[in-house]
Order: sequence, then C-alpha cells, then structure tokens
Amino acid sequence: MTVWYVPEAVFDGDALRRSVAVSVQGGRVVLAPVDSVPGLPMAGIIAPGFVDLQVNGGGGALLNTTPTLAGIAGILAAHRASGTVAVMPTVITDAPDVLDAE
Repeated sequence: MTVWYVPEAVFDGDALRRSVAVSVQGGRVVLAPVDSVPGLPMAGIIAPGFVDLQVNGGGGALLNTTPTLAGIAGILAAHRASGTVAVMPTVITDAPDVLDAE
C-alpha cells in the first residue's frame, strides 16, 4: 500500500510547491497533484535534509571538550533540529593531547 502525505508545501530543490502529495516509492520521492491521490494531511513543509561535512559542535557542546557519546548525541540533536540529517564531527586545531585523544 502506498502512503501519500499532503504537507502545506514541498520544496523540490528549485521551487516551493503547493497542492502536491508526497510518497516514497522504490526508494525515490514521488510527487503527485493533491487531488489525484488519497493523502494524509500534515502541517509544515517537506524539504531535503542538509548534510554538514564539518561540525565542530552544537547545542552548547564542542567536540574538542566533550568527545563523549553523550556530547556527540547533543551535538547531533542540535543540528537535527535545524534540518541536518547527517554530520561529520570534527575537532578544531588544539593541543596535541586533544587531537590525539581516542
């Protein structure tokens, strides 16, 4: 069974489109006119997630000073709240003992 979602709008990478339904079929995002499919209404805008390839910290934590699972989880949560779906945590230039820490 295909599930269709009907958000307030969809950003397709070029334009903000209204009156469209969204589904995932075969691993691909598919759009259809809202009046052509039964859909589940939802608030907000659907847009692609961001990928940040250099994240030093977030949510009040810096990877250099909080290189723990809890610290990284906080950094990820802070970025996820703004639409980031993947990050590459990185340390900034620091003393050798910080850069060498496991």
